[in-house]
Amino acid sequence: MLKLIVVEDEPAVRREIVLLTPWEEMGFACVGEAGDGAEGLALAEAAAPEVVITDIRMPGMDGLAFARELARRAGEAGKEPPEIVILSGYSEFEYARKAMSLGISEYLLKPVEAEDLRAA
Repeated sequence: MLKLIVVEDEPAVRREIVLLTPWEEMGFACVGEAGDGAEGLALAEAAAPEVVITDIRMPGMDGLAFARELARRAGEAGKEPPEIVILSGYSEFEYARKAMSLGISEYLLKPVEAEDLRAA
């Protein structure tokens, strides 16, 4: 089973993703959740997930900076970075372009449906 973490600053959205998505049916174990990028980095270091679902706009460290830092740390450790799925309430092309330039696997708009997460 692949390990997954969720990094989202809105508690209700985070809980919905964690609790209402049938992760085990899709071959994932949701091993943790974080409320911001800094907390997410600590969690990723401890849990070593294969997949990270993160919001793009969060206080402190946004999702793009978070993804960049995950990739940097993985590279320094000689490991592959986790696959990243970005969640956003913003459909602006510039966000999507920046996300894709970082190697982000998917860019999903909120509110995200379980079927969209499954497809991603």
